[in-house]
Amino acid sequence: MCRNVLTDEVVAGDAPKTQQPPSRPLSCVRRRAIGFNFNTSTIANNVVNALHLEAHLADAPALSYLKIQGGGDGCIRILAVDKNLILLESMLPSPQKEKEWMLSSSPRVSIYIIYDALAQSISMIPSHPWSQSCDPFSKEWGHGPTALASSILIARPPGDDGSYALVSMAEMANHSDALYLWRSSSPEWNLVKAEFPPEFKGYYASHGYTAVLAFSFGGRAFWANLVHGVMYCSCDALLSAPSRRGAILKFHFIELPIEQPRQLPPHILCAMELRSNMYRTMGRVGESSIKFVSIDGFMQLLDFVDCTVTVWSLSPNEDMTTWTEHSLCLGTLAEQQKFKKGSLSTDMVPMYPILSMEEEDIIYFMLGKYAPCCSKHKGSKKKCKEYVAVAGTALHLLRVDMRHGVLLDSVRLPNQWGVDFTFCDLNRYLCGTL
Repeated sequence: MCRNVLTDEVVAGDAPKTQQPPSRPLSCVRRRAIGFNFNTSTIANNVVNALHLEAHLADAPALSYLKIQGGGDGCIRILAVDKNLILLESMLPSPQKEKEWMLSSSPRVSIYIIYDALAQSISMIPSHPWSQSCDPFSKEWGHGPTALASSILIARPPGDDGSYALVSMAEMANHSDALYLWRSSSPEWNLVKAEFPPEFKGYYASHGYTAVLAFSFGGRAFWANLVHGVMYCSCDALLSAPSRRGAILKFHFIELPIEQPRQLPPHILCAMELRSNMYRTMGRVGESSIKFVSIDGFMQLLDFVDCTVTVWSLSPNEDMTTWTEHSLCLGTLAEQQKFKKGSLSTDMVPMYPILSMEEEDIIYFMLGKYAPCCSKHKGSKKKCKEYVAVAGTALHLLRVDMRHGVLLDSVRLPNQWGVDFTFCDLNRYLCGTL
């Protein structure tokens, strides 16, 4: 069974200080840069032709890496991985000479890079129409979005014929809901009018839906607000929406199996939503269920032994309402030999839960420290009265069997390692390209 935690920490030829799995190049027999205008097409073609990707794959819980060389200017980060597809984000390089960029004063162009392991191809597109300074929807919608989700959905049509779409949820300047949609068979982005459930939006949509996770499962597309609930629609309806001019795409809503926060100060509610990935996650596991994980005690600043990890499962039945629950008190892990021998400490904080995409009863989470509240309390467990929990450095990754309440493995994270990661099963799709 192939399982990887994939991070994009290694970019532009830089190698991590810790020992890595062997590096092997990813084959590419087709490259294309599409959707760029006259002023950017030449430099876009140069970038896509210079791209070189290498995989450093290791079995979990060890980290795997993706090494990218020549992928534009600035930081390259992984936005999503879905089966055979890896979605990266970068920027087109700055112009070296005036003649190489006819509009040298134009805004920098954000780009998406899609690697398809089955087709052994690389596609590169502008991240959104407004990155070209010629958003075709600005007249009707008011010059682009005021809020944009940081999570990009990779949607596939039923039957999985190899085609796919990238979808980003947005709130427009006139406060209308919308989706930006790009299909692999199209050179341009489409704008889809939508109506998001009011329960889904939460308190702070203006922050850009930064807490939203997106995934597809069982022919449906899901967006999860980890504090307020989940909205979904069929992939059929989503992918056909651009052809139905004037139609508004509507969504179903799923309540989370936990009590909603009430009567809390606004800054606490804001923090719970914007930092929800630090203590919650959701996604598909195999082809049988959706799972929702919450670390209870993170926001309350509880000691490790008093924290509880709870996993809820949702089967893709018609009403999508029946959750089943399983909880584990982390104090039981602290008593186990693998916890003691792994140099793990109950002074650390459980954070960043991760789902295994294939193992039904397995979850991962990290141990680390809270970010300091002020210089006075740096290095101390004491916090200021107004401090709101925020994860600091992650130090260890743990692999836990929830059914039996057993710590299976742990690994020390590299000192320079951040929290930009994704869990994926790339080995099965890369076996033909390595």
